[in-house]
Amino acid sequence: MNQAFWGQGLARELREAKPQAAAAAGAAESAQQRARRHWRLVQSLLVEYVAAHRRVVQEKWRKAVKLAVAEGVKKAHKLEQEIWLRDNLVVSVSPSLKIRNQKGQEISLTAWANKAR
Repeated sequence: MNQAFWGQGLARELREAKPQAAAAAGAAESAQQRARRHWRLVQSLLVEYVAAHRRVVQEKWRKAVKLAVAEGVKKAHKLEQEIWLRDNLVVSVSPSLKIRNQKGQEISLTAWANKAR
Protein backbone atom coordinates (compact mmCIF):
# COMPACT_ATOMS: atom_id res chain seq x y z
CA MET A 1 0.00 0.00 0.00
CA ASN A 2 2.81 2.36 0.81
CA GLN A 3 4.44 1.82 -2.57
CA ALA A 4 1.16 2.37 -4.35
CA PHE A 5 0.58 5.52 -2.31
CA TRP A 6 4.06 6.81 -3.03
CA GLY A 7 3.73 5.84 -6.68
CA GLN A 8 0.53 7.82 -7.01
CA GLY A 9 2.06 10.75 -5.19
CA LEU A 10 5.09 10.59 -7.47
CA ALA A 11 2.88 10.48 -10.55
CA ARG A 12 0.92 13.46 -9.24
CA GLU A 13 4.14 15.38 -8.58
CA LEU A 14 5.38 14.64 -12.09
CA ARG A 15 2.08 15.80 -13.59
CA GLU A 16 2.26 19.01 -11.59
CA ALA A 17 5.96 19.47 -12.32
CA LYS A 18 5.48 19.33 -16.11
CA PRO A 19 3.50 22.60 -16.31
CA GLN A 20 5.91 24.25 -13.88
CA ALA A 21 8.89 23.01 -15.90
CA ALA A 22 7.23 24.18 -19.08
CA ALA A 23 6.58 27.58 -17.50
CA ALA A 24 10.19 27.74 -16.33
CA ALA A 25 11.40 26.71 -19.79
CA GLY A 26 9.11 29.33 -21.32
CA ALA A 27 10.47 31.95 -18.94
CA ALA A 28 14.01 30.91 -19.79
CA GLU A 29 13.19 31.00 -23.48
CA SER A 30 11.55 34.39 -23.20
CA ALA A 31 14.57 35.63 -21.25
CA GLN A 32 16.75 34.29 -24.04
CA GLN A 33 14.57 36.01 -26.62
CA ARG A 34 14.75 39.27 -24.64
CA ALA A 35 18.52 38.94 -24.46
CA ARG A 36 18.70 38.38 -28.24
CA ARG A 37 16.41 41.35 -28.88
CA HIS A 38 18.48 43.56 -26.59
CA TRP A 39 21.68 42.40 -28.29
CA ARG A 40 20.17 43.24 -31.70
CA LEU A 41 19.26 46.68 -30.35
CA VAL A 42 22.80 47.20 -29.06
CA GLN A 43 24.20 46.13 -32.44
CA SER A 44 21.89 48.50 -34.31
CA LEU A 45 22.84 51.35 -31.95
CA LEU A 46 26.50 50.60 -32.58
CA VAL A 47 25.94 50.69 -36.35
CA GLU A 48 24.10 54.02 -36.04
CA TYR A 49 26.86 55.44 -33.82
CA VAL A 50 29.62 54.40 -36.22
CA ALA A 51 27.73 55.93 -39.17
CA ALA A 52 27.11 59.18 -37.27
CA HIS A 53 30.75 59.32 -36.14
CA ARG A 54 31.91 58.75 -39.72
CA ARG A 55 29.67 61.60 -40.92
CA VAL A 56 31.03 63.96 -38.24
CA VAL A 57 34.65 63.08 -39.02
CA GLN A 58 34.08 63.50 -42.76
CA GLU A 59 32.39 66.85 -42.21
CA LYS A 60 35.29 68.08 -40.06
CA TRP A 61 37.75 66.88 -42.70
CA ARG A 62 35.82 68.65 -45.47
CA LYS A 63 35.73 71.85 -43.42
CA ALA A 64 39.49 71.68 -42.78
CA VAL A 65 40.20 71.10 -46.48
CA LYS A 66 37.87 73.93 -47.45
CA LEU A 67 39.66 76.32 -45.07
CA ALA A 68 43.08 75.21 -46.34
CA VAL A 69 42.03 75.73 -49.96
CA ALA A 70 40.56 79.14 -49.10
CA GLU A 71 43.86 80.11 -47.47
CA GLY A 72 45.72 78.89 -50.56
CA VAL A 73 43.44 80.92 -52.82
CA LYS A 74 44.10 84.05 -50.75
CA LYS A 75 47.85 83.51 -51.00
CA ALA A 76 47.53 82.85 -54.74
CA HIS A 77 45.63 86.12 -55.35
CA LYS A 78 48.15 88.01 -53.26
CA LEU A 79 51.00 86.52 -55.31
CA GLU A 80 49.20 87.37 -58.57
CA GLN A 81 48.89 91.00 -57.49
CA GLU A 82 52.53 91.09 -56.37
CA ILE A 83 53.71 89.73 -59.74
CA TRP A 84 51.50 92.19 -61.60
CA LEU A 85 52.76 95.17 -59.60
CA ARG A 86 56.43 94.19 -59.71
CA ASP A 87 56.83 92.64 -63.19
CA ASN A 88 53.72 93.90 -64.99
CA LEU A 89 53.04 90.27 -65.88
CA VAL A 90 49.58 88.71 -65.85
CA VAL A 91 49.73 85.21 -64.44
CA SER A 92 47.37 82.64 -63.05
CA VAL A 93 48.42 81.23 -59.71
CA SER A 94 46.80 78.04 -58.47
CA PRO A 95 46.09 77.42 -54.77
CA SER A 96 49.15 75.13 -54.79
CA LEU A 97 51.11 78.29 -55.74
CA LYS A 98 52.16 77.13 -59.22
CA ILE A 99 52.63 80.13 -61.49
CA ARG A 100 51.37 79.93 -65.08
CA ASN A 101 51.76 82.56 -67.78
CA GLN A 102 49.07 83.73 -70.22
CA LYS A 103 49.70 80.68 -72.45
CA GLY A 104 49.13 78.28 -69.55
CA GLN A 105 52.79 77.29 -69.29
CA GLU A 106 54.08 76.74 -65.79
CA ILE A 107 56.81 79.14 -64.70
CA SER A 108 59.24 77.82 -62.11
CA LEU A 109 59.38 79.89 -58.95
CA THR A 110 63.19 79.91 -58.97
CA ALA A 111 63.32 81.26 -62.52
CA TRP A 112 60.74 83.90 -61.65
CA ALA A 113 62.62 84.83 -58.46
CA ASN A 114 65.92 85.09 -60.37
CA LYS A 115 64.24 87.22 -63.04
CA ALA A 116 62.77 89.49 -60.38
CA ARG A 117 66.24 90.26 -58.93
